[in-house]
Amino acid sequence: MRVIKPGTWRIVCLAGLALVVVFFFTLGREPLNVFLHQLRQWGPVPFYAAFALCISFGVPPTPFLLAAGAAFDLRANLIGCSVAYVCSLSIAYTYAYRLFKRQLEEFITGKAPFLARLLQDNPVTATLLVRLTPGFPYVLQNCLLVTICRSFPGFLLPSLPPLIGLGLLYASLGQSLVAGKYGLLLVLLLLLCGVLLAFRQCARQRGIKAQV
Repeated sequence: MRVIKPGTWRIVCLAGLALVVVFFFTLGREPLNVFLHQLRQWGPVPFYAAFALCISFGVPPTPFLLAAGAAFDLRANLIGCSVAYVCSLSIAYTYAYRLFKRQLEEFITGKAPFLARLLQDNPVTATLLVRLTPGFPYVLQNCLLVTICRSFPGFLLPSLPPLIGLGLLYASLGQSLVAGKYGLLLVLLLLLCGVLLAFRQCARQRGIKAQV
């Protein structure tokens, strides 16, 4: 089973964020304001419906979340993120469980035995590590976690808190960028990096212990 390397996804994500920053600071606010005004006219319901569908089949969630933070308020984003992720995880569980579960189990057992053991022994901890590992695409996270879940609630419930938390954090980044709150933007970026690096180090330490 062929999987795109995490390094490739990191390059794509960084390039996308760089394009957003270049667009914002070179073309000015007017095109962005027009885009955000159009989003507000549509409202959060069609926006988050498109978000749930697109991220279920491989589109990165980060650009959607940044745009949502710039266009909608906190209450709309909290409700929208929660409902959209429930719908997206339902879609992902349906197709990944039916089509790829056996192949993914064989792949993980052969290529990442430490992760396979962790997934079986402590699925909640494994879910947090997978969800908060930087550079790990959302659609691949879903495919991986389906391998350990014997029921849909076991797949859904541990995934929602980290996904919604990160979603609101990215939305806050988008709101701070558009509002010109660069001090808050820096604090949020440092918080995001701290959380992701902490879980990356935790995953690395668990991997080392498993090999001893």
